[in-house]
Amino acid sequence: MIRLTKHALERIKSRNISFVEIREAVMRPDVTFKDKYGNTIAQKQSNDKILRVVYRKKENDIIIITAYKTSKIRKYLKAKEKPE
Repeated sequence: MIRLTKHALERIKSRNISFVEIREAVMRPDVTFKDKYGNTIAQKQSNDKILRVVYRKKENDIIIITAYKTSKIRKYLKAKEKPE
C-alpha cells in the first residue's frame, strides 16, 4: 500500500502533483536511486519535466516522503546518485 506522510501530502497538493502520477513513478519508474539516508528516489520523465518521488519501504507499505517536478532534465538524467 502507498501511504503519504503529512509533509508529502502538503507538498504534492502545493505542487499540483496527482496521486496517480506518484503511483506511476513508484510502480513504473524510469530509474531509481538510493540517497545517502537510505531512501529510494524514483524518477519518471513526462514531456519536459521529471517527477522525483522520495520514499521508503516499510514492511508491505511504501511511505512517500516528498515529491517534486523539475525541468532540470539534463541534471537529473546524469544524476550522481548510484542506481539501485
